[in-house]
Amino acid sequence: MIGLANNNTIIQTLYLPDTFQQPTAHSLGFLSPEFNWFSWALSCLQLKRYYNHVELYTNDLGNEILINRLKLPYDKVNIVLSNLEFPSQLWAYPKLYVYSLQKKPFLHIDGDVYLWEKLAPEIHHRPLIAQNIEVDKSYYRNLIHVLLKEDLVLPDVIANALDSENGLAAYNAGIIGGTDVDFFKDYTTEAFNFFKINSGKLERINLSPFNTIFEQVLFYCLASHKGIPIACYIKDEIRDMTYPGFADFLEVPYKTKFIHLMGAFKQNKDCCFMLARHLRESYPAFYYRIIDECLKSSVDLFLNCYNEAPGRKLPIAKSHPSHLNRTPLIKEQTNWDKIYRKQKSQFKKVQLAFSDNQLLLLAKFRTNPSIIEANTSTNQLETQLSWLVPLSYKRAFHKIDFDDLDRLLIKLLRSAKPFNTIIDKIQKYFDPDETKKEKNSLQRLINLRLKRGCDNNLFDIIMPKHIHRS
Repeated sequence: MIGLANNNTIIQTLYLPDTFQQPTAHSLGFLSPEFNWFSWALSCLQLKRYYNHVELYTNDLGNEILINRLKLPYDKVNIVLSNLEFPSQLWAYPKLYVYSLQKKPFLHIDGDVYLWEKLAPEIHHRPLIAQNIEVDKSYYRNLIHVLLKEDLVLPDVIANALDSENGLAAYNAGIIGGTDVDFFKDYTTEAFNFFKINSGKLERINLSPFNTIFEQVLFYCLASHKGIPIACYIKDEIRDMTYPGFADFLEVPYKTKFIHLMGAFKQNKDCCFMLARHLRESYPAFYYRIIDECLKSSVDLFLNCYNEAPGRKLPIAKSHPSHLNRTPLIKEQTNWDKIYRKQKSQFKKVQLAFSDNQLLLLAKFRTNPSIIEANTSTNQLETQLSWLVPLSYKRAFHKIDFDDLDRLLIKLLRSAKPFNTIIDKIQKYFDPDETKKEKNSLQRLINLRLKRGCDNNLFDIIMPKHIHRS
């Protein structure tokens, strides 16, 4: 078998169904359409940063959006999915079809996967590659039993694994591929036979949860049956199918080099906002092109600061946070244009300061003067403190809950202070013996809280004027 070279081919798949008059209106599981296209742009552009050749497999509509309108820089576009027929809920079917077309080693990356590094060279030469293994046996066993109740016929390798001592597992296909192209021929043949044999029964069940069965479980079972080892990008076994902490943008790109915005993460506002901010900071031309194309198609954006006629100045908006039982007086008019410009500038400063420890020591932090303290009465005897923070994307204030350490930092940073001064003052509130032993741990904790607070617009960061992004 030949291995993938340094200029190997990376492939992605988009099948865009013809269900809307305006294809830009597709959100494909995301909170709103713009986040779906932000995701495709960030995924493609990050891959292009590390790989010489990235190909897209799509249909006519997908080509119209990603290539003709958004102008994503794929090196080759294969329009091979336009006449593909399959049940609409089987979103993994086009991917399997694309796997079946491959005649040389490949690596398939989903459009909701973002890399801030090139995969280790040795992983590219392995027969089979996947994102990670999932070992929640009860999760997949329950899905399989629903299929069996409907008298669906399982592939032999899955039926045998179901009865074995080891049971079922799966490999997450956010990243999938390898040098063993013959395996993928057998694998996709098994999957398509499963559809064909059960074609008259599939309409009786909710198919969406079962995409993982014929893509990820079948991949695991067939590889195990053939005795082919699978190299995982993420070495740890995943036992919690909610993937806690798996979409944490806070440490990108310093510690976190990989994010897969799968499942429920696509509906998470914080995840979507951070996706938008990273694209806007790193690739502003593509970010604003997506906004423009959505507005041209009359798509109602979740980022409603853009839901105005192009070129029209945004109005001064009123804010009335009605979800609080008791709030302080909020100014009737908030200049969201000014707040937007400030938050855009702050994002750049945060990325710069936290990219290097020396730069972090030169920065100063202060509590954002625009935030508003609010009391939420949970009952007559109990009052919960929280903060209202302006969110320029939505032209509204949103509530942030905080703990004692956050409260201490908010109070401490009423005036701007450098990182070392913050550490010196904060450690007085901790046990002296513990802080002597674990000073590095305290620094990491404060670093994380300041980073999270800056990302949430709770704190401002001030950099010396002579420091610029290199």
